Amino acid sequence: MLNVVYIYGLGHSGSTLLDLMLSGHDRIVGTGEASMLTSPDYREKRLAERETKKCSCGQTLQECVLWGTVTQTLVSNPETTHVDALGQLAHRFSESVGSNRWLSDSSKNAQGLDAWLELKRRGAIESLKVIHLVRDARSHAASQLVRSERSGIFNAMRALRFWKASVLQQLDALKQHQLPVHSVGYEELCLFSNASTAGICEFLELPYSESMQNPSGAHGHIATGNPMRLDARKSTATTYDHRWFFRRDIQLAYALLPGLENLNRSASYPLSGQNLKQPSFRPPTATHAS
Repeated sequence: MLNVVYIYGLGHSGSTLLDLMLSGHDRIVGTGEASMLTSPDYREKRLAERETKKCSCGQTLQECVLWGTVTQTLVSNPETTHVDALGQLAHRFSESVGSNRWLSDSSKNAQGLDAWLELKRRGAIESLKVIHLVRDARSHAASQLVRSERSGIFNAMRALRFWKASVLQQLDALKQHQLPVHSVGYEELCLFSNASTAGICEFLELPYSESMQNPSGAHGHIATGNPMRLDARKSTATTYDHRWFFRRDIQLAYALLPGLENLNRSASYPLSGQNLKQPSFRPPTATHAS
């Protein structure tokens, strides 16, 4: 029966990159943000575009060996619930890809995790494991401010408070669900990808695969997510966006919010306390801002 690994976390935290890296392993197949195509809250527009939208396999969603049948069924049966739609995805995955591989879902949201939990309760999948992906609070805040074209300490504090509340909520939910959880920091995934992917393989009880270091070689069916999934030039290497290093508004806001630094270090840098072969990445503290 099928095994599922769910990537849980905030948006814009590197889940597409992680999904591509996971798909580099011959025992893991990424499906992208599956909720975007299976949840009634999101799927209508994307299903309407299935004849033109591309999957990472190179085919359109309609022609994709995995998503083609699933999307056609959902178009024909628009009343299908999120849980039942994911159940159809799991069934088609077993038929077309094989039940001996892990299905990776990078939806990140609580709704998607709850839907997979229900399928596990029904006995529709064998196991469900969670990768909790967390991006440094300052980096995430910088990304939010750039997209909203805002700046200044008050906007930075708002973005950092959102990160803190969201991560605490996620940690609480994972504790309640009592699922197997493996923490991955986005910064460490980019800078120490060997150690990060080796930890994931151990978590999934799979042998390590060097091919995970080459996301462009992924064999997944990532139908939704960051456009980098379709751009070979952008997915051939992991690069880190360090622009937040130079944001004074974010550095000052980070220093002013109580408890944020401790949470950020524990949630975003899970490898830092381990005995790595390479020096551990230590992010600059707020006092280092110039």
